[in-house]
Amino acid sequence: MGYTHHFRKNRAPSANEWKIIEHIAMYLIENTPMRSNSAGGYCENDPLRGALTTYVEQGNAALNDFTDTAVNVSHKEPNVVQKMVGQPAIIFDGKGDLGSEPFVLTCLSPEADQDVAPGMTECKTNRMPYDLLVCALLILVNHFIPDLLVINSDGGIEDWEPALRLARTFEKDAILPDTIDFDASCQPEPMSIVELWQDVPQVSQFIGTDSGPGLYF
Repeated sequence: MGYTHHFRKNRAPSANEWKIIEHIAMYLIENTPMRSNSAGGYCENDPLRGALTTYVEQGNAALNDFTDTAVNVSHKEPNVVQKMVGQPAIIFDGKGDLGSEPFVLTCLSPEADQDVAPGMTECKTNRMPYDLLVCALLILVNHFIPDLLVINSDGGIEDWEPALRLARTFEKDAILPDTIDFDASCQPEPMSIVELWQDVPQVSQFIGTDSGPGLYF
């Protein structure tokens, strides 16, 4: 199946909770590190910042007819708050060969999510660099809204620790979900500015937009 994280919703987030989730997502995109060493560090020499995509929805809500277009993620003006069937959603993926399945978290109820796309409770990152952002976002959502998601993962503490270090640049008291670290033994320092902004190999191959099946297939 591939390296996957699961995040089943217990309920829909409230309007205020959704604002928190959007704020977390935009912070992480603004502060995306140049590289990622999460999920075992298999792609630590590949770029993360500048190598992300999101999906812009187009269609007719009245007819429930939607398509999507892949566009580059902007780190200066984060654009990962998109729409899914006309409703706000956080959507991002790695770009090209550094992508796998899009991470999608909507403002909808779990029942509505199932009507839209039955697989929306998981994200197979295949250990690609964007795994770092998926895990950091899940950590922070779990910290601020602990009853919203039930989180499970193919990864263990060592796979999630880099994401916790990133999450702690936003909230110093964030911890791993107890399904990953049941006794909260993982207590790393936040990422440093040097780690966030280290140099990376040339990423010009990621300029432009992707084409592919997108979210609706």
